[in-house]
Amino acid sequence: MKKIISLAAAAIMLLAGTEAYAQFYFGGSAGFASTTVKVSEDVSLNGSTTFKILPEVGYQINDKMAVGAQIGYLNGPGALGGFDPSDLKGIAFAASDAAVSAVGNTEIMGVKLSAFRVAPYFRYTFYSNHLLEVFADAAIAYTVGNGKQYDKSEEVWDNRGTISVIEAGIKPGFKVKVSKNFHLVGRLGSFGYQNLKVKDTSYSASRFGLDVDGSNILFGFVYAM
Repeated sequence: MKKIISLAAAAIMLLAGTEAYAQFYFGGSAGFASTTVKVSEDVSLNGSTTFKILPEVGYQINDKMAVGAQIGYLNGPGALGGFDPSDLKGIAFAASDAAVSAVGNTEIMGVKLSAFRVAPYFRYTFYSNHLLEVFADAAIAYTVGNGKQYDKSEEVWDNRGTISVIEAGIKPGFKVKVSKNFHLVGRLGSFGYQNLKVKDTSYSASRFGLDVDGSNILFGFVYAM
């Protein structure tokens, strides 16, 4: 009986401690990068840019663990996740018109790519002091977007296919505590698996590994309630 009472008391103390710390937070991150792809001697994709706007909401369980999700908008080749447009250009231009949209934005080819992304995550904090936290997010992400190509004869943008990317990986990051409630957040790349498909075609690509470049670095903020 004493053991049962002791275990119950310990459980209550643990829950009370967790409840005292637990808090919701919200905020967002943004990223920007520029890409140039040379397709051939006569065709280059110059000035292709990527930007990401990703609002975020989460719940801090205790001083080590949190759960949350990013939901937002991506534009440009960075919407392809860790896939490098220069790695895909040969397949994209040799495949159907729909696959051409996998290359990104360009004035020369008149191609645009925009996408919607949702990425739930579990966060574990490895190091923390009064100013800085270092963490890693175990995330699963789904991105779906549309490619459009400019028709000069009709002067309209035509849909050229739907692209989807599934990701699962670890994303390291850091948090700078500006105040008790306001924190600056940075995410520096990812390590994991990604799979890309173009709807209604046989085009598919997958990759596994480390991805750290300008299109996969995000900076933002969160406000803890």
